[in-house]
Amino acid sequence: MTDYQLQYDEGVTLESENSEFRRSDDRTLHSTHLVLTNKNLLYVREKIRMFGANEVYIDRYPLRDIKVIDGKAQIRLTKHGDCQAFAISMRSGEVTFYLYNTGSFKPRKEAIRWTNAISMAVTGKPLHESTPEKAAIPGVGFLAETIKGTIDTFKEAWGGTDTPDSPQVSAVADMVSAKCTGCRAPLSGVKGQRVQCRYCDTEQVL
Repeated sequence: MTDYQLQYDEGVTLESENSEFRRSDDRTLHSTHLVLTNKNLLYVREKIRMFGANEVYIDRYPLRDIKVIDGKAQIRLTKHGDCQAFAISMRSGEVTFYLYNTGSFKPRKEAIRWTNAISMAVTGKPLHESTPEKAAIPGVGFLAETIKGTIDTFKEAWGGTDTPDSPQVSAVADMVSAKCTGCRAPLSGVKGQRVQCRYCDTEQVL
């Protein structure tokens, strides 16, 4: 396990396990990856040796140095050649990381997962809003229309007004909001429903 030389009050919140990020100005052949902590973004380069321990080089980007304007972390999705990338505006200048190897992840969704996580660490809010792709329960719309028609029929029969003896029927869905467990983007839907984040494909029950 790589020693990231963390501070006593610093902990890892996200690692690029199956994805290999490379800084745009890095021309080495080292194995590279990103590590996000509650204090820093670490760019880790590892020189693989056939014999002996690998050489590890760590560049630290303090989260406090990321520019924030109007409550929004200055991070944007971009391209590096044909590769998906994201750029971070730091006080010292802009730094860009691109996905060199994404494994089984979709490049854009992996980049969004990271930009959301960094933004959450800096501002407490994700950069990209997410809506569940599986937010509709089959038949709910039809049921609501049927009940509405029944209520209208009662109102017509009683002269357009509700009476003490007329049944009061309502269809209220128990809507809830949550955060994606994968990228922390907001989710919403019906309580108890399984939804899928459209950014990182994580599925969870609301």
